[in-house]
Amino acid sequence: MLSPLSTLSRGYSITKDRNSGKILNKKSDFNQRQEINILLSDGVINATVE
Repeated sequence: MLSPLSTLSRGYSITKDRNSGKILNKKSDFNQRQEINILLSDGVINATVE
């Protein structure tokens, strides 16, 4: 079974809605002023969509 961490270590990221935890993988999943978490191989970036 593949670990998500091995995928992240290859340069990918996983973006989630900060409130619901839902994975965001389409442009239509994003809204202005939405708070998101971007998971990287070495940590998390908290951001707000402009």
